[in-house]
This record gives sequence, structure tokens and C-alpha cells, in this order.
Amino acid sequence: TAQLLVLHNNEFEEWCRDQTIQRVHKEFPKTVQFIRTTLQMKQEELDSVLIRISSEALANYNAEKVVNFLLTLDSLERVKTAIIRQPYLVSIQVDRLEDKTNKRRSLLQSVDDWSDAFTVATMTNDEFKMRLSYMNVRATLKRSLGLDDTQVDSILPRSQNLWSISGITKRLDRISQFLQGSKDDVKKAVLSKPDLVFCSEKKFRKSTADRLAVLHHLSSASAADRLELITLDSKSFTRLRYREATREMLQGMLDLSNEDFDFVLSRANRLGTWDPNETLKPKIDFMLHEFSGSRRAVRDLLLENPRLFDFSLHSRLIPRMRMLGELGLPLDLISSFVMLTENEIQQRHNLKSYLNLTDVELDMIVPPVLWSEQRNLRQNIQSAINFLSSKTNNDTVLLKQILLNEPSLLTLSFTTKIRPVVNLLLESGCAANEIPLVVNVTHKEIEVMKMKAYIYRSLQIDPKEGNSFLGDVLSKASPQAIIRRFNFLLSHVFTHSVEELKLSLIEQPFLLEVPIGKLRERLDVLNFLKSLGLEPSPIDIANIMVQSKTELIEELIPGMRHWYSRRRELQAKGGKDISISSEAGTRDDDAILTILDGFRPGIVVASFDDFERENAEVVHWKQA
Repeated sequence: TAQLLVLHNNEFEEWCRDQTIQRVHKEFPKTVQFIRTTLQMKQEELDSVLIRISSEALANYNAEKVVNFLLTLDSLERVKTAIIRQPYLVSIQVDRLEDKTNKRRSLLQSVDDWSDAFTVATMTNDEFKMRLSYMNVRATLKRSLGLDDTQVDSILPRSQNLWSISGITKRLDRISQFLQGSKDDVKKAVLSKPDLVFCSEKKFRKSTADRLAVLHHLSSASAADRLELITLDSKSFTRLRYREATREMLQGMLDLSNEDFDFVLSRANRLGTWDPNETLKPKIDFMLHEFSGSRRAVRDLLLENPRLFDFSLHSRLIPRMRMLGELGLPLDLISSFVMLTENEIQQRHNLKSYLNLTDVELDMIVPPVLWSEQRNLRQNIQSAINFLSSKTNNDTVLLKQILLNEPSLLTLSFTTKIRPVVNLLLESGCAANEIPLVVNVTHKEIEVMKMKAYIYRSLQIDPKEGNSFLGDVLSKASPQAIIRRFNFLLSHVFTHSVEELKLSLIEQPFLLEVPIGKLRERLDVLNFLKSLGLEPSPIDIANIMVQSKTELIEELIPGMRHWYSRRRELQAKGGKDISISSEAGTRDDDAILTILDGFRPGIVVASFDDFERENAEVVHWKQA
């Protein structure tokens, strides 16, 4: 006894459990042995069952009879599982268990439930009641609405409950009364929204009452309209209810027609989503007061900007009306000014401070009306100012002068006009103070700027330096033609030597005006001269390319003595090599003539279809 007194509650309960199990084993050894061996139970499983079986059931061998009866209905494993889950089964008189099983099966089969006998026998009373209620509801829905098994399964709640069949029938009747339609309409409503049948009576009454109130405004509603209304989810219905209340308020306070209301609602974001008495009416009252009670004026503003009443009365409408008054602008500009955020208003003030502008200058560069109407201007102005500041080396005086000279500059698209065209303008050699040219630049001028920028980058020269000797030439011809000539000269004539091409263009900028056909012909002449061992300087090459045929014939040979000659092996008397040097001067005239033996002074360049082609030393053949 002393030991028991010191035990905690859990320990004492465990001691009592062990004592009970030992007593059962001692008093009913045969029954215990039967249950263990017949159901193949482990010791822990057996103990969990014995502790919950009455002594009477063990004393009169009822447990053995129940186990044998259940084994006639199903497998050993299922019987074992059922006994472990519900040990009280072995306490039921076997004849009563058989009778209860038969009655249950009869009731369930009457509602098309053909559950097996073992399942029916081992159900608890609560489980059986819910099962019978569930099957009764299935049968009622199938009979009343003509649903098939799949449809019934799709709408019945997963968790079984005790339903009143008469309550379900009455609920279906009330749905039909609301719809004022056919049985098929009720079926569609239930399939679309099963909660109509299974929700609480309180919830159903409130839901239908609210929808009937909306139907009052839709007196001409068809059965289809009523079906849509009753199946709306709570959120959608609330929006519908507020929408109709909003329609009624706008029609009453602003004489808005149904057509105009639908137009406004389709473009507004929040209108009709809240109780209009709380949110919309104060805004309408304020606007009517500001416009001296003119319904027409307020209605016109709403049609001009359907989002007018989306905005807060105290944080947007009132402050923007006050701003219009301070700027001395008409109040009807509120439809655009209401769109301005606090950040956008601050941006305009920041621009004034950054460029040290007066109010007049700020209004010239960013007119307040234009600022409120053009969202792109508000969104891009900060990026545009930052970009232009970087291109003017943060010279705020210069930037201010640029914007005052061309106020419309900031109205251009930043991504498609300001940034790309200003970059081209500067890369093509224009000064920063010429940035306003961007406003009126033509497509052709943009192509010219692209071409200049390409050539200056390829020559690795500063745009201002490039304009000093190439500006006039690059502005005359087609940009595409000039780029083709430039690429031809760089790739084929000067073999990718940027420095040599640059020297040639400094001496002969008109080299870029020579047609491609003539460049090809002179390249043939140049290659012939190089095959003789001569290597003209970049300036000589430029002269060859731009000279006329007469000049080429008259000046080519006399100037050859001054060209640098690569080492060329010539068969001379004695088998010695003769080297021709650019420093040899007039002493090497005979050697040059020797090299040019067969290349007559009167060199003739002809095309493939020229009738004097046979007398020419260089013939330009048409490429296939």
C-alpha cells in the first residue's frame, strides 16, 4: 500500500491495467488462449483487447461465438482488425449481432446500398445512422433531380452527416421557387453550387433573401438570370449587389443612363465593388459642391475619366482640386489631375530645384496640363533627365538651355527616341548643345548618323575629328552606299589595316564617293602593280582609286620611282638578285623600267565588254 501511495497517476493507471490483464489471464485461460491462437494476435494486441472486454462476455464463452460468427462473414485479417478496433463486439450476444446485421442490411439495401455483411455487422451505431442518412440523401437527389451516380458523388459532401430527408426535399422546393424554372434548372443550380442543398438553414435564408433583394432591381430577370444569380459565389454576388446599388445611385444623383453606367463600370477598377453609401456618395456630394451642383458637369467628368471615383476622397480628390486652384487652372481638369501620384508631383518640383528654374520656366519645360495628361512623360522624365545630364557632363546650365530651347524634347519617348537618337547624334560628331535637333530629326538623318557613328568607330577616331575631314563627304551620298564602299576599302583594298585607310581618307576623303564598280577596277590595277613587287603608300593607293583614267595614265609611272619596293627577285646577268629601294632615286629608273617591262606607260583599263579589251593590260571581268 505504501508503494502505491507514492505512484504518480499515470504509473498507478499502468499498475491497475497490468493487474486487470493478469486477472483475466488467470480466470479465463481457455477464452484468452482461443482469441490469441484463432486471431493470431501478438501479446500487445491481445492485452489491448482483453482490457476492454467485460468479464461476463469472457465467462459465458460469448467471445468465442462472436469471433466464429464474424469469421463466417470475412477473412481472419479483417476480423482481427475489427476486434482490435472495437473489442465491445465480443460482448454482444451472438444472436443479437446476427439479427442486427440482417436488419441493417435490409435498411441499407432499400436505399441501394449493398455493403457486405461484415462491414454492416461491425459498424458502430453512429456510423450506421450516418451511412443510412447518406444513402437516403443519394436516393432522394437521384429521384428528385434525375441525377446519375457520378453526378450525385460530385455534389455530396465528403464528410458524412445526419441529414433530414424532409429538410432536403423542402430545400429543393425552395430553390425551385426562387428559380421559377423547370426541374432541369434546379438540377443545374445544385450541380453548380451543391452548398445550396447542404448549407445551414440560417445561411440559406440569408443568401436567398439577399438575392431576392437584387431581383427586385431586375424585375425582368429570366430563369437563366435567376439561375446565374443563385449560383454566384459570395464574392461575386457581393460585387453584383454593390454594382446594382451603384447603378441606382449614379442614375439618381448624376442622371447617368444605363449605357453610360455600363461604359464607366467597364473601365473603372473599384467602382461597384464597395457599398456605395459608404464610399461613392461622399465623393459625388463633394464634386457637386465644387461644381455648384451641376450634375451634367460631374457626369461629363466621370465619362471623360471613368476611374475618377476610384480614387480616395481625402488623399486624392480634395488635394488635386486644391492644386488646380493654386495653379489657377480650370477645375474640370480634375479628370486628369486626379491621376497624379504624390511621387509624380514631387518629380516636377525636383526638376525645378535641380535646374534652378523659375515657375514660368518650369511651366515652359513641363506644362502642368501636359504633365497630368501624358503618363509616359511622368514615367520617363527622371530617366531622361539623368541621361541628358550624363551627356552634358552634368552641366545644369547647358541642360537648362537645351530644354528651354526645345521644351518638347521631354515629351519624346525615352527608349525609342531620346536615348538612341541622342547617342547617335553625339557619336556622329554633333556637340551637346545640338541635342535639340533630336526633336525634328528625320529618318534619313538618323540613317546618316548611324553611318557616321559606324565609320568613326571602325576608324577608332573621335567624332569631332572625323567630321573635320569626312563630314561633308558623309552627308552627301546614300548612307548604305557609303558603308558598302567603306567596308570594301577596309576589307579588300587596305586588307583590314585601319591606320592605312585612315591616312588615305585624310588625304583623299572623296575616296568614299568612288562607285563600287570603279573601286573594283582600280583594285585590279593595284593588285597587278603589287604583283610586280611594288607597294604603293596609302596616299598613293587613294590617288589610284580616285584618279580619272587620264590622270592614272599620266601620273602612274612617273610617280612609281618614289614607291617603296619590296624585295623582288629578278633574274639578272650573272644570276644576281636586283633589289629596288625607295631610296635609290633617279639612279634606279632603269631598274623600275625593267620591273615594268611589258607594262606600257599607256596602261589601259577596260571592262569585259569593251571592244578595245584586247589592247588593255587590266580587264575587269564581270563576276558570276
